[in-house]
Amino acid sequence: KIGKKSTSAADRLWKDFLLHLKFLHGEGFVDEAGRLTEDGRWAARLRLDDPLLVAECLREDAFPVDNEKLLAAMVAVFAYDRDDEIHLSTGELPHKLMTVLRKMLVAVRPLSRRLQSAGFNTPQLYPSAGVAMYFWASGRSWDDVIKTTGIAEGDMATLVLRTGDNLRQIASLTDTHPETAACAMRAREAILREPVLFL
Repeated sequence: KIGKKSTSAADRLWKDFLLHLKFLHGEGFVDEAGRLTEDGRWAARLRLDDPLLVAECLREDAFPVDNEKLLAAMVAVFAYDRDDEIHLSTGELPHKLMTVLRKMLVAVRPLSRRLQSAGFNTPQLYPSAGVAMYFWASGRSWDDVIKTTGIAEGDMATLVLRTGDNLRQIASLTDTHPETAACAMRAREAILREPVLFL
């Protein structure tokens, strides 16, 4: 019985592996022989929860290279790991912020649909997480961000740290995406400040 269970588990893992491989081939991340393509090599270095969606943003040039505040906001949408929307108690939101967040969501929508069609789970993306991060990256005080957005302090601290880690991954792509990598490093420096590092 143990042998049958083990074989069954191995079969499931193998089928799951083949399913992933087929999808990655269709998206151009691996070739016919199952080897990583050029895109596959740099995308494989992204140790993130949703590396394909972030990779798609890079392939579609959806990330800004000259505005670290906007990049931090966009990456925060992928870093937010809660199942509920942040209900912002803000008034008018910056037009340029909403424009880049919409651009990002449009860039990943086709891939998200292909992932779903192939049987993979895709995350719910909440732009409000990006808005909260934009305020923090823009230099607002911690108390002001918490008061303006209504987000719990613990949730905001977690979001900052997760966003910082995601930005670190993007910043490592200096050889393939040097401008985005440099912007990611600046964005990381903008958000990893007191009091988050001491909470």
